[in-house]
Amino acid sequence: MRPFQVGEQLTYEISWLNITAGTAVMAVSGAGMDGDQQFVKLVTTAQSRPVITIFFPVDNRVESILDPATLLPEHLT
Repeated sequence: MRPFQVGEQLTYEISWLNITAGTAVMAVSGAGMDGDQQFVKLVTTAQSRPVITIFFPVDNRVESILDPATLLPEHLT
């Protein structure tokens, strides 16, 4: 069994001074083989809420390819 299943998603509310400032989501968007090496693709996004964006805009996306056997990253963009 893989440690991550395609479609699995974690959603976090980000707060600052008791104000909901944004949302972060980590999702398993793919899995497969590259030659004889298994991989899992994780996509993480973070976005600030509109009222916070006026002062501190956040709109980030990070894609990680990792080895499911070791949980070590193979590639990060």
